Amino acid sequence: MRLAADGRQLTQHTVSDKFAKFADALYIAERQARIDIEQRNQLKEKISYNEFINEEKRLKKAADLALQEKKKILEMGKLEGDDETNLKKRKSVEV
Repeated sequence: MRLAADGRQLTQHTVSDKFAKFADALYIAERQARIDIEQRNQLKEKISYNEFINEEKRLKKAADLALQEKKKILEMGKLEGDDETNLKKRKSVEV
């Protein structure tokens, strides 16, 4: 009862202009941070995709090279008159 009698609850609370400016600044900073994070994630995704493509190219080159070597070995074996079983044995010995 005493608190109601002294009139403390009757006063108006006002929000300072500085608080409004601070809230706007926080909102703008948060929005800019979200944009920056999105751009960074897009860049990471692009880099990751490029690394994936480069690895695929490297593996394809290695597979092509291995296929060419296999063809050369088979051609050499045919020229010498070897059948595939002798060729496989010779290849395992060379390695």
